[in-house]
Amino acid sequence: MNHKRRNASRGKRNVQPDQKNSLDWTQHNYCESFQLNLEAVMDNVERTDALQLSVEEFVEQYETPYKPLVLPNGLSQEGQSAQKWTLECLKRKYRNQKFKRGEDKDGYSMKMKMGCYIEYTESTHNDSPLYIFDSSYGQHPQRRKLLEDHSMPRELIKVTHEEGGNQQDEAITWV
Repeated sequence: MNHKRRNASRGKRNVQPDQKNSLDWTQHNYCESFQLNLEAVMDNVERTDALQLSVEEFVEQYETPYKPLVLPNGLSQEGQSAQKWTLECLKRKYRNQKFKRGEDKDGYSMKMKMGCYIEYTESTHNDSPLYIFDSSYGQHPQRRKLLEDHSMPRELIKVTHEEGGNQQDEAITWV
């Protein structure tokens, strides 16, 4: 077993210790049987063009009533994130950068190199795969470059810890 597979296996054991062996991760065959086409999914989330929505409209129509919204074109700088955030580009540019992929049972962060993670996603058939969820990537000099590929109006950015926020849910970066 190579080091990348060992890293993923160790991560799976620590994130979900109830999954004892490799068969536990594929027993329901969700990877093969889950319907991913849009026709199979009940989609009732509104979509709108971000460039046609004012901050005031966003706050009134979506933020205040806690109504979900998808911005298909996002607010990226001329689509840079869509072009730069392909698996191939992320693997090439950030292959040796570690991103948080969960916490162990004691609450310690578990990280995985982006290159290993992408190889894992391309080859996995797990019912419950690992995901990257790293709210602090913007604090690292190299990974911070990801933030340069998109933008949000200042009024829509939640307060971060550096700006005086004190709760975990206040440290949000829109991507």
